[in-house]
Amino acid sequence: MENYFEYKGIVEGFYGREWSHIERKDIIQFMGKKGYNLYIYAPKTDPFHRLRWKDPYPRGYDKEFSELINLAAKNHVEFSAAVSPGLSLVYSHDEDLEKLFEKYTFFSDLGVRTFSLFFDDIPLSLNHRVDKEKYSSLAHAQSDFSNRLYSKLLKKDKDAKLIICPTLYHGANPVQYHNLLGENLDLRIDLMWTGEEVCSQKLQTENTKKISHAFRRKVLYWDNFPVNDSLMCGELHIGPYESREKDLYLYSKGIVLNPMNQAYASMLVMADAINYMHSPGSYDPVNSKELSLKELYPDAYNGLMTLVHFNLKSPLHPEGYEKLKELVLAFENEYNLRSDQTVEKYISIIKRHIQNLTCLEKIDEKLRKDILPWVEELNTKLRIILETFELIRLSSDIQCEFPSKTDIQEVEEKVSYLERKISESIGFQSFAGGIDFLGFCLKYLLQAKSLLKLTQY
Repeated sequence: MENYFEYKGIVEGFYGREWSHIERKDIIQFMGKKGYNLYIYAPKTDPFHRLRWKDPYPRGYDKEFSELINLAAKNHVEFSAAVSPGLSLVYSHDEDLEKLFEKYTFFSDLGVRTFSLFFDDIPLSLNHRVDKEKYSSLAHAQSDFSNRLYSKLLKKDKDAKLIICPTLYHGANPVQYHNLLGENLDLRIDLMWTGEEVCSQKLQTENTKKISHAFRRKVLYWDNFPVNDSLMCGELHIGPYESREKDLYLYSKGIVLNPMNQAYASMLVMADAINYMHSPGSYDPVNSKELSLKELYPDAYNGLMTLVHFNLKSPLHPEGYEKLKELVLAFENEYNLRSDQTVEKYISIIKRHIQNLTCLEKIDEKLRKDILPWVEELNTKLRIILETFELIRLSSDIQCEFPSKTDIQEVEEKVSYLERKISESIGFQSFAGGIDFLGFCLKYLLQAKSLLKLTQY
């Protein structure tokens, strides 16, 4: 197998809940099985990674880190420790340089040889007077500091590597900051890039070529997918890994994914993405998704594909939001032509989706816990639509001069049920399938209530 990308990995760099020790171990073992080779430890919730970067890790941390580092080595995965000192770092101070070196030495003594230095999400100007006096720009300060740091790392370990995330880590075109950083930074240091956007819908060769030229080295992609932090926490990003151009590898040293808060659900995407990294030229996103799910969970394949279909919304799939709305719109387009047959057809479709979701009872407990909120709410939404279709069918039975009491009672019961369920929908916390379908349900609920009122005259 040709090695298109030197680095194939993930960066634990999302905002939100921090993965547990068990989740990290399971992720690393999964990475080893699939052919990933780089794990960057950079959780935003770890205070010693960012806010308290100068402080050493307390007693006891070394045991857990040692377990992860050794496990990674057994699985042919390089464990990289990242530190984000940019909020308080004084680039010109040797004291700060020494503090960071001590933090890396802690990891080096445990077996780490690849270190990551993150300057992302900090001000774009120098903060300290001494730095402003010494450096003409942020790029000069960061390159000088990084070169001095890397020199110290190499003296301790001649095989040490350093990966840097710059402050300007995305954009349509390089700017002076990128050119200055590329000119002044040691060429042995790797630089990260997320594409044209923070979470890029597409990773394009032309953009990669331009930034790699400015950086004077092949860029390492920090691909912000399937991450679902910030405003995306109600989304489950398990759709196909796509829109990464086939010849990206010509100007890119590798790709590290930024996974979701849900470690095991992230594996559903990691299983796709590695297929792209191994063979970008022949990679097919839809086929890869289907094959990977069949391989991972053959008994739950139909349920997972249903969950994927109704959770496509993500930075890669911005159009994949209102799948339930699309379904009911298709119903209405057909309903005007053949009402009775159309209702039965769509009742059958919804029942099939609901039945598919029952297959998810066969998956392991860890993944089921990750996806449960989206499964439960999608199931509820599907049942609301199902009850609406059945209400439409029942309502036709009372559209006559003398409807039976039984028919009227059935419509009343269905109306009462739907009023309760639609009211409960205000508590939905996920975007599974979308929410605009509720307008459809309200429309037919109100029509049914109008018919009931007529029967009282």
